[in-house]
Amino acid sequence: MLDLWNILILSPHADDVELWMWWSVSKFIKNWHKVVSLLLTGWEYRQKEFHTSMDKLWVKKENRICWGLKDGSIHLEDKATLVWNLDKIINEFEIDTVFIPRPSFHQDHNSSFDIWFASTRLSFDKNKKFAKNVFIYDEPTSTWNVDPFDFRFYIWLTEEEVKIKTDALLCHKSQIDKWWIYMNHDYIRSLCKTVWAENNMEFAEKFAVLRLTIK
Repeated sequence: MLDLWNILILSPHADDVELWMWWSVSKFIKNWHKVVSLLLTGWEYRQKEFHTSMDKLWVKKENRICWGLKDGSIHLEDKATLVWNLDKIINEFEIDTVFIPRPSFHQDHNSSFDIWFASTRLSFDKNKKFAKNVFIYDEPTSTWNVDPFDFRFYIWLTEEEVKIKTDALLCHKSQIDKWWIYMNHDYIRSLCKTVWAENNMEFAEKFAVLRLTIK
């Protein structure tokens, strides 16, 4: 069976998880999986929006981590230190599954992917927890689809769940005017609906699989 019990989700920015995999996170929590949400960037007001949205997601406060790095500048941080800090989180929370952002033309997403990719490496150190499952969440608005990843792992949503997903996204009030094209129900609904022709699901969130382990 699939072993997806202790899940770590990496979010470069405070609204990335809500845009691309919000309802998948809530499904995991409803089914008694532990979800740890790591936010890499954001000033204090963005972190407050993050926590408000995580409340709607039912992510426990003790499972939320904010690093507070400068938006747009993750690539300026020491990569080895960030990887080491991720390793500590994976060990502390006994993570078996990770969700990482798709590399894109946003420098923070590329840097986040590189850091995560290194942290999910195979290690012969018996003290290092090994994440057996690694998924990439899709970000179609931030890429030109030139990467090699194939997004064919689907998590189903209902119409009602799409509405709840939008409500959580709108917790990020500081971004509504700036990114109005994304921050609305019509856009979120159409994004979730594009998979209909792919897998006969009216709404879904989709992922690429880097590593999947079945016991």
